[in-house]
Amino acid sequence: MFIVPTQESVEAMVSRLPPGPFTMLNLYRLREIADYSANPELAPEIPVSGRALFDRYAAGMEPLLARVGAKRVFLADAGTCLIGPPGERWDVMQVVRYPSLDAFLSLSAGDELQAGLPHRIAMLEDSRVIPMVERPLA
Repeated sequence: MFIVPTQESVEAMVSRLPPGPFTMLNLYRLREIADYSANPELAPEIPVSGRALFDRYAAGMEPLLARVGAKRVFLADAGTCLIGPPGERWDVMQVVRYPSLDAFLSLSAGDELQAGLPHRIAMLEDSRVIPMVERPLA
C-alpha cells in the first residue's frame, strides 16, 4: 500500500525534475468503505464510501490547485489493466499539470492539504503518483 510519499521519494523527485512545468499522473484504488481506524475521531457517523470521499476530496482540491497555478487536466474512472497483473485495478486516474516544482511543494506542505491527509488515508486502498516531464513528439 502506497498512500503518502517517503522522504526518499520526494528527494528523488526534486533532484530529477526541472524547476519549470511538469505533469503528475495519479492512480487511485479506492476502498469500498472509507477506513478511519487510523483517525477514529474524524469518522463520520454514517460510513461513507471511498468513492464519495474521493469526490469530496477532488472538489476540495480545485481551489488549492488554482491557488498555486496548477490545473487538473484529466480525470477518469478507470478499471482493470489491459496490460498488467490480472485483477489489478485502478478506480480513478487523474492528470494534474503544475507550473513548477515549487508550486507542487508549496501545495504539498500547505496546512489545508495536510489537514485532508487523514481523509486521503481513509479513502485509499492504494495509489501511485508519477511525476512526468513532457517530451516533444518526434
